[in-house]
Amino acid sequence: MCAVLANSNGGDAHLKLDLTGPASKPDPRAYLLTCERAGIAPTEVLMVGNSLAHDVLGPLDAGLDAVLLDRHDAHPDAHVRRIDSLHDLSW
Repeated sequence: MCAVLANSNGGDAHLKLDLTGPASKPDPRAYLLTCERAGIAPTEVLMVGNSLAHDVLGPLDAGLDAVLLDRHDAHPDAHVRRIDSLHDLSW
């Protein structure tokens, strides 16, 4: 199963608020509510994204596993799992 949680300030922001309430990334409640609505335990989720705060630290705080897609080596000192290409993704 795949679920998508994305930040936005465009026209879909109202739909996102309807789905997740007032919580947004990196608030752990946003990830937990997404997991709940998808019927997936947080411990069974791998979050992949290019924002250290929103796509890795927030999910880790919520109990999800997370991988930073760091294509340009912008976070070499981050103490998180990092990949530079989606081709390197494995779980």
